[in-house]
Amino acid sequence: MRKKRPVLLFWLIGFFLLLILSVTISGRITTEIVHTKTEKIVASKESVDKFRKEFSTYWWEDYKFEADYDQGELVIYLPKGKEDNQFTNIDDVLSAISLRQYQFKDKRLTVLLLSNSGEKLARLKNGKVTKGYSDKVDKKVVASRLAEWKKTNTPTKTSDSSHPKKTTGSTTVPPATNSSESSSTSSHLSGTSQ
Repeated sequence: MRKKRPVLLFWLIGFFLLLILSVTISGRITTEIVHTKTEKIVASKESVDKFRKEFSTYWWEDYKFEADYDQGELVIYLPKGKEDNQFTNIDDVLSAISLRQYQFKDKRLTVLLLSNSGEKLARLKNGKVTKGYSDKVDKKVVASRLAEWKKTNTPTKTSDSSHPKKTTGSTTVPPATNSSESSSTSSHLSGTSQ
């Protein structure tokens, strides 16, 4: 009887080792499959084309645009000599693209800015520079300009106690920002025209 106990113990230990080994191997295979089969979600063709139309103004007429539908990306080439022009700052161009991309609100759309020769300068996504390929690109400047724009163009909620209202007779008038607005508001309320 004593001889059978060690055999059972070895079988039991062997079974658990085999079980642990199979779980480990299947876990690795599963993670490899997940990593290799994960598809990148990109912007649709319609979204890329619609965003391309955002740049149909006079300011962008010298720029060359290409759509990469497989990547969900709009590729923008700087005009020839534009990157060397002292009046054109690449951060200004990136800020303009960033603002338009933020307003467009497609978080999957990417924009790649290239020099005229095809050298990568920067990649933007969701209004932010995700990758700067050139030392001419300053991510912080572009981010601060977008944040400043958001701050000035986002409506803020103010409480009634922070802006006391002026009263004229029985009509309540909110405080005016300048004198011409104040005079036009009061004349409008009184029924007279200027």
